[in-house]
Amino acid sequence: MKCLIRVYTKTRHVEKIKKFLESIKVEFEIFTIHDTPQDSPFDLGVSYCYPRKITNPLLSKPKKGFVNYHHIKLISPWILKEKSGVKFAWVGAEWNLDSYNFKVLPGIINFNINHHTNVNLMLPKEEKNIIIPAGLPIVNLIPLTDKKINLVNQVIPEKEMDSMRRSPQQSYFHGWRTSKRLLKENKSKCPFGFGE
Repeated sequence: MKCLIRVYTKTRHVEKIKKFLESIKVEFEIFTIHDTPQDSPFDLGVSYCYPRKITNPLLSKPKKGFVNYHHIKLISPWILKEKSGVKFAWVGAEWNLDSYNFKVLPGIINFNINHHTNVNLMLPKEEKNIIIPAGLPIVNLIPLTDKKINLVNQVIPEKEMDSMRRSPQQSYFHGWRTSKRLLKENKSKCPFGFGE
């Protein structure tokens, strides 16, 4: 199945986006504010640091995508660690967000591998200011298990906190897979170094 991806971005990002899309062998078009996009159909529209709002008829052409939104990440000071392998559904707290014009991106989180609780948001390009009050619930974490779970809230030593923050997924693409592999390798080894 052929898929045409149209990317709207700043000139400085064109080469790295082109290199990535060529590596995954998809059909694509890249436009900057200096280009005039064609009025032709495409399957997925992506806005990556594009400074302008994308208007009709181009807006109605793609079948999916967030072409008129900016992606931002709210950095959270909280870290979660999970030991039993229970995954969590990460969804927006919609009943608190009905008067806001942004979207919380959902996902499934494995806190055994990824300890971060940063929130990925899509903000509309036409919004000039969005104020999120302190204490507003933005995300719900739902354990994906029928078993009883035990939650513990504690302060941990700064050294342990730093090691949990500095994980491979922060530094490069596919870091989550690397974290998962390293976790599996470390579990299979004797903590005292025997049998290696």
